[in-house]
Amino acid sequence: MRLKLWPVDWRWLAAAARGVALNLAQSVTPWWPAMWVSLVPLPEAVLYTDSLRETTKLATFASGLARVGALLPILQEPSLELAVVTFLAVVPFAVPLIVATVLWRFVVADARAWYSALAFSLMAASVDLLFGLISSHGTWSSWANSQMNVLPVLQSAALGGTPLVVFVVTLPAATTAVAIARRRDVEFSVLAYGLPIALAISAIAYGFVRLANVTALPRVPIGLVASDGADLFPADPGGASDATLARYLEGATTLTMRGAALVMLPEKIEIFEDVATVRVRQRLSAWARDRNSRLVAGFGIAKGDYRDNIAWLFDRDGDLITEYAKQHLVPLVEMRFRPGDRDAIVELDGHRLGIAICKDMGFPRLAARYGRAGVEAMLSPAWDFVSDG
Repeated sequence: MRLKLWPVDWRWLAAAARGVALNLAQSVTPWWPAMWVSLVPLPEAVLYTDSLRETTKLATFASGLARVGALLPILQEPSLELAVVTFLAVVPFAVPLIVATVLWRFVVADARAWYSALAFSLMAASVDLLFGLISSHGTWSSWANSQMNVLPVLQSAALGGTPLVVFVVTLPAATTAVAIARRRDVEFSVLAYGLPIALAISAIAYGFVRLANVTALPRVPIGLVASDGADLFPADPGGASDATLARYLEGATTLTMRGAALVMLPEKIEIFEDVATVRVRQRLSAWARDRNSRLVAGFGIAKGDYRDNIAWLFDRDGDLITEYAKQHLVPLVEMRFRPGDRDAIVELDGHRLGIAICKDMGFPRLAARYGRAGVEAMLSPAWDFVSDG
């Protein structure tokens, strides 16, 4: 049956609603409830399609609309660089929804089997797992990221990573969509609707129990500095006229006066030739020694035909404890950089800390290595953007 809200087919309105809600759920500051409810309209509309072709059209429309916000910077300040960055941002977010929806419609057909709702969540989790393994963006586009501030839900990642979080989050919406479309006209309706909801409730309960049993660890005050007025290519890196470095270190000094035991600066706060490395390092070392504070700072260092995206960690006495090179680079944007090939783990006052840079944290294998090594927390300098620095 097809219903129309003249002159627009209601299915397209449902797909549009899904797109808008997904945009809220995957923004820089996600509104986490949107992910729980946003899945209802699209599966509902898909169940009234006659072919996989129609299903693909609806899913593509919803997915594209979900990332329309990423296009606004291009409209305001059109440039090739912005176009490339936007393409890299839109595609990874758009494809998973299309693939999961089309596969689900193919598997469940008219969605009268008892496992129809479970199947959608399994498809979504499988796509999340696949993209996390093969995508050059890792788990950057995972729907699980929408729950980053919902700690009870996030605990499922301890058992199954982002795929399990996606499975849990999509269960209620998929069940609701099937219930609205098929009501009691499904096999074993009590099982079909009761099992998915029971699994979701169990996962959330597990999260609360896990949080209630967290071992209290000594707190380490850490300061973070951002400066949106930074000059990426200073004329005198590390020298007296290096205003960018001076601005960052001024902010770092303020944080040490407020009790920070370690201060972290962003990724690539400056890019300079290798000949300036010693001078920049000496300035940072002197600051750490004079302030009796540890310091993490990220730079881009040009070495002939390539660049290194590195993070330095200085101890309180000014010694350089370790140097880490970013292992997972942003496609195209960082094509002039050379990827690193080793992890960095340090022992500080009885705490085991790991170092990664920005995009590195979107890759489960890297995170798993640090976890197996007993790392308590990650120090992860990231690129300093205006709105999400």
